[in-house]
Amino acid sequence: MASVLDNPFSPKTSLAGRTVLITRPRDQAIETCSRFETLGVRVLTQPAIEILPTESVETLDEALRSVAENQVDWVVFSSANGVRAVFDRLCVLYSLETLKCGEFWKRNGASICVVGEGTGKALAPYGLKPDVVPERFVAEGLVAALDEVVKDYPSQRFLSFRASRGRQVLAEAMKARGARWREVEAYRSVDVTEPDPAVLDALRAGEIDVSVVTSSASAKALVQMFGDDVHKTRWVAISPLTADAMKKLGVSVAKVATEATMESLVESVFEELGGRRS
Repeated sequence: MASVLDNPFSPKTSLAGRTVLITRPRDQAIETCSRFETLGVRVLTQPAIEILPTESVETLDEALRSVAENQVDWVVFSSANGVRAVFDRLCVLYSLETLKCGEFWKRNGASICVVGEGTGKALAPYGLKPDVVPERFVAEGLVAALDEVVKDYPSQRFLSFRASRGRQVLAEAMKARGARWREVEAYRSVDVTEPDPAVLDALRAGEIDVSVVTSSASAKALVQMFGDDVHKTRWVAISPLTADAMKKLGVSVAKVATEATMESLVESVFEELGGRRS
């Protein structure tokens, strides 16, 4: 499917004067922001959560050694943040450069499965590709994908690198199938509690046309951060799961991305702003 990410907007379509709020961590929002800014869109950023290193570094190191020593059959990544946290630490632990870290994994590591396409792309800097990517980019989709390739769950050793919080759907499903399942915190996800004053002023003034929300954790943090002002913008959610989280918090969602990817989310924001293709 063609995307606004690889096709130019119509020169006749002016988005100048429109404002979009990106709520991802700032270092992860740079590329998305630039895509809108080239169209004349005013882009504001207000991270809903902050990504921090795990406080259990020794546990993470021990888990990485178990992978390198062939004690794990499958490694599970549920986010791009998890990929970066794990491989950055692996590079430090074994004194490796980025690509050498990927080569080390190929020689010593386990098969890799990811929850979504974006998570799989985070492996690219290390020269790696996931072995399993589900058709539906949610935990339930990964369970279905694993059911297609794993014939004897009790014989398989799984290691899931995850955030300090999140759903337990995957863990419960794997344990129910008899898999030898272990979870290790790769990074911490912490709510941002104080909004940028300029962003809050723009929100209260009704200047933000569309805002994006990219996870259930972010949904909760945004509602806590903005209070009743959260209703003064139109929200576009990255997935039905995230949209449901917003709705349960009493916030309506104008649009849900067709796929749980940033590309699809950007497309949905573009459509919500009234953009047209050339």
